[in-house]
Amino acid sequence: MSTQRYRREIAEVADILTRHGLQENEIIRLLDTAPEQFARWKKSHAELAAALQAPSTADRAEQALLKRALGFTVSESSAEELVDKKSGEVLEVLKRRTITKDVPPDVRALLFYLQNRHPERWDRNHAVSTWEFEPDATEKDL
Repeated sequence: MSTQRYRREIAEVADILTRHGLQENEIIRLLDTAPEQFARWKKSHAELAAALQAPSTADRAEQALLKRALGFTVSESSAEELVDKKSGEVLEVLKRRTITKDVPPDVRALLFYLQNRHPERWDRNHAVSTWEFEPDATEKDL
């Protein structure tokens, strides 16, 4: 391992790598530093500690999927304005509206989330019945 000094760029690189889903031990290996030295850097440099706390892309995607699965409310604002044709200046706001929309829960997103988060409980293979259908004589003739 090389003995290197701390530089501000280390926090920037750690932030980028953390956001791409790398774990702290992988970042230490890529920076070619000793784990003890990295731990000292985290203690003495707040920007490095904060960079390692940044949510990864996978974490943000998981949160978005969960939000879609459970449903959410969104507010949209719009305004009608009276605009001067020559100068393009807004003269007056005629109407201002705020619309609140409820986005209903998405069952498929919820099922996808549960199957990937808790596969032992929500795996499709456990839900399949072992019962087999055998048609009787009258149904075979159809």
